[in-house]
Amino acid sequence: VADWCSVALVDSDGILKRVAVVHADPEKAPLAAALMHLPLNPHSHTGLPYAIRSGRPFVDADVQTDTWRWEQSSDYVRVHRSLGISSQMNVPLVARGRVIGGIAFIVGDSGRRYTDTDLPFVEEIGRRAALAIDNARLHHELQQSEAQYRTLIEQIPGTVYLATPDDLGNLLYQSPQISEMLGYTIEEWLQYPSYWHTRLHPDDVDRLQASDAHAVATGEPFTIDYRTFRRDDSVIWVRDYGVLIRDEHGKPVHWLGITLDITEQKQAEEALKTSEQRLRDIVDNIPAVTYTYVYDGDTEQATIDVSRQIRAILGSSPQALTTWDSWYRLIHPGDRERVTAEAIRTDQTGDSYDVTYRARTADGSWRWVRNVAVRARHSVGEPDIWQGFLFDVTDHKVAETGLRESEARFRSAFDDAAIAMALITLDGTFLRVNRAYCQMLGYQEHELFQLNAHMVTHPDDRDAGSMIAAQMIEGVLDVSSMAKRYISRNGSIIWGSLTSSLVRDDTGIPLYYISQVQDITERKRAEAITAELAAIVASSADAITSSDLEGRVTSWNRGAEQLYGYLAHEMLGQPLRVIAPADRHEEPDETRLRVMSGESNIYLETVHQRKDGSLVDVAMTISPIRNTLGEVVGTSAIAHDITERRLAIEAMRESEAWYRTLIHHFPNG
Repeated sequence: VADWCSVALVDSDGILKRVAVVHADPEKAPLAAALMHLPLNPHSHTGLPYAIRSGRPFVDADVQTDTWRWEQSSDYVRVHRSLGISSQMNVPLVARGRVIGGIAFIVGDSGRRYTDTDLPFVEEIGRRAALAIDNARLHHELQQSEAQYRTLIEQIPGTVYLATPDDLGNLLYQSPQISEMLGYTIEEWLQYPSYWHTRLHPDDVDRLQASDAHAVATGEPFTIDYRTFRRDDSVIWVRDYGVLIRDEHGKPVHWLGITLDITEQKQAEEALKTSEQRLRDIVDNIPAVTYTYVYDGDTEQATIDVSRQIRAILGSSPQALTTWDSWYRLIHPGDRERVTAEAIRTDQTGDSYDVTYRARTADGSWRWVRNVAVRARHSVGEPDIWQGFLFDVTDHKVAETGLRESEARFRSAFDDAAIAMALITLDGTFLRVNRAYCQMLGYQEHELFQLNAHMVTHPDDRDAGSMIAAQMIEGVLDVSSMAKRYISRNGSIIWGSLTSSLVRDDTGIPLYYISQVQDITERKRAEAITAELAAIVASSADAITSSDLEGRVTSWNRGAEQLYGYLAHEMLGQPLRVIAPADRHEEPDETRLRVMSGESNIYLETVHQRKDGSLVDVAMTISPIRNTLGEVVGTSAIAHDITERRLAIEAMRESEAWYRTLIHHFPNG
């Protein structure tokens, strides 16, 4: 038929490729192989490209390769001339109505010329070649499709099966995933077609059999969830999808089914149900109202779903509060503007909503409620969804009011207290000071806030104060008291009686000190004067004593011990009559009564009796002792020994008498 042939095919991308070149002369095989690598010009007006493009066979009885140089490469022309080409027939390969390639029959050195009478024969060859090539392609595509389908089937997260039309338990095919799902090999599973019926959970058998019977009877697709036992007898949940496959005439061929392991899904659904029930229990039992507010920009169209706790708080039923208007009517008139403004603001910004206001109960009384909500959904074209809680805070408000009143009372008691008070941190910083504290030290309040407690404490008292503060922090002392010196603004020393206590939080952590200071500067001065007088009295050579209104001794100095011979502890509490001689026994009481009647600074010379019974002449000055109200509460006496003076006076008197007698008896002249 030809000296050599060339075959070209159109691939799946529409590209024309030469697939075979065969020459009758074996010596020209290398040239045929070289031609295989030279590209075809799909737009050529001659040869295979033209026959394939036009879909018509043609005969080129006298080939003129000189004309090819306009459409083909020089190598293409050279190889064809070397192979030999004088006449050719080009036949397109047509299969199923489309051109899939072409065959070129070529003669060269033999000198033969093709004519149109040769075409029918080569067209038959082309037809058969096209059929063979198309069948080969279809077979290859089928193999690829089957491989892809099998790969797909074996990769899906489930098992695929085929069953006879009249019995879903009679399996024709089972994908290998059955081994992973149930633990059986495919061979085991297919060996006993009805075995799967024995592995069904007893509670699901009747329901599954009814579903299968309905599907077989009607041919309708089905979906059913049921439980089955694995090889190890563990239970799994599966979801079975089935559809009846029919041929082109509508006759049932087989059931195609997919079985998925939905155990985790069922467990998740059960966990979700449990969680939802738990959440429902929490919502139903928390001491607050929960609600969902669906709002699309129009309050008249908004809907509210309220939990049943609303009845306990406001006495209203959830069904009575499903609209914004029904809620709005419950808000106290004095709070409505504030509540509405916050609702508008949070709707625009998306901020959380948190407002406390008064709401009317079913019996007409008012209760304080706190309304807290967050926007759970905000999507264009869909209503906003707000999730909220409503808390009854009436008791909190009452307590808050009481706390404010208590704070006001504390503030008033603190600020207006006559005694100096201060709240001081652990490092000595002033948190709060009252007016008395400022007046005591001469500072303004803001000036003290720039100082600290150490700076207004006398240097000699700082260490003692720090030690007491440490003991309070350690819990050794709850309350401390001490006398300490302060330095006033003008530098003068102020004595104060300080009482401090440490305030702790609920966990016991120290927070600050409460200090109360009483100005005892004058008392300290009086004590100094008293101490000085006491020293004078103690060191005086005169006998200095005191007694109460009953005449009992209350003080007895060293001078009295030396004068009378009685020690102080012997005389304290004894009546003054102890030192009065028998003939003067009433004298102390008489003198005391004179003082009580109003006399003062009574001077008296008298005779007292010592412990040893001897008498001593004394000169006394008796004065009243008065309390701060000026009332006489006792007497004081200063006595000193005048015995020598009395003896001197007596001696002088005797001398004067002797001289007087002498002169009286002296002769005149």
